[in-house]
Amino acid sequence: MIVKALSVRQPWAWLILHGGKDVENRTWRANARGAILLHASSNMSSADYERCRDFAVRLGVTVPEPAELERGGIVGAFRLAGVAKPGERASPWHFEECFGFQIEGATPLPFRPAKGRLYFFGVETTAAERRLLRRAGLLP
Repeated sequence: MIVKALSVRQPWAWLILHGGKDVENRTWRANARGAILLHASSNMSSADYERCRDFAVRLGVTVPEPAELERGGIVGAFRLAGVAKPGERASPWHFEECFGFQIEGATPLPFRPAKGRLYFFGVETTAAERRLLRRAGLLP
């Protein structure tokens, strides 16, 4: 079964799964809804990490060190429940100038190496992933 995936840089992906980040910020609108696999991008600069770490600290969340963050594969899944328009502050995680992809039910999955892409992209799920997604209520 193919499920849509979204690539997110670390430590933002970690924050979706473990830090209460309930909005993913994008400059483009999404029509997709439902189960989305979370792909952790292989790219992460020191500057990107530090900006994210500092933002998370202001919200009371401490992120792991860069070496502890899984990159370059599927790390979890979530339900894309809706999209807030720029200017509609959906969450403290929502950047006002961006579309805010509203995340529900974020669930870690065992890491699986996979190549990421821009925008949404399809990923063939394993039987084990489908079982975990069903248990989490992300798939029927």
